[in-house]
Amino acid sequence: LARQLNRPPAVTLLLGCRDVARAERLFPIARQPPAQEEPELEGTARDSSAPAPLPKVRIVRLELLDLDSVQNFTDEAHDFLRGGGVGLRLLVNNAGIMRPPPGSSASGMDATWQTNFLAPFLLTELLARRRATDRVKHVVRVVQVSSRLERRSALSEELLAEVARGEPGTNPYADSKRALMLWTSVRAQSFAFRSSAFVHCATPGVVDSDLGRYAMSPWLW
Repeated sequence: LARQLNRPPAVTLLLGCRDVARAERLFPIARQPPAQEEPELEGTARDSSAPAPLPKVRIVRLELLDLDSVQNFTDEAHDFLRGGGVGLRLLVNNAGIMRPPPGSSASGMDATWQTNFLAPFLLTELLARRRATDRVKHVVRVVQVSSRLERRSALSEELLAEVARGEPGTNPYADSKRALMLWTSVRAQSFAFRSSAFVHCATPGVVDSDLGRYAMSPWLW
């Protein structure tokens, strides 16, 4: 997805990545040193007030299982989306996991629930609050990536109470994706009026990704 978004020459990207080294290998231009200054021509003056050009791709560490990391990235995203010229501003919450190894986040939340719901929930809510506080008027569009498997969810208030107690349920992937969609539908109007943020959910269908690496036997994967 990031590679496709990066194709138009006028696009600049801010990538929040857990594995920064891997992202830099995929986007080597993001870590290239700044070009050397060209020598001044005789009789010309350099405009020292001109801003330096922004890198086309900037990579920032983002660990969704660490809420402090999510909050720090929100500050980066807010500054990034507030800057620049006229054009489309887009935040895509694309990360997701299915049947990861047993474990939980630093906050004690199930890893699937935190990656698929809690982290994008927190990032979007904090970003909307920052935009409302700073009275940012230009529109940003937020896309929450969901899944068709949410149809298998049996999400209920009782299940949410169990998740809060650290019991993720029998189908945390489908349940977390449905929670993401329901929260988006409930909050979309408020985000639009108060923060100029238009929030949507999208289900991309079956795509070639690493999502199923924990859900299938290693010899099949």
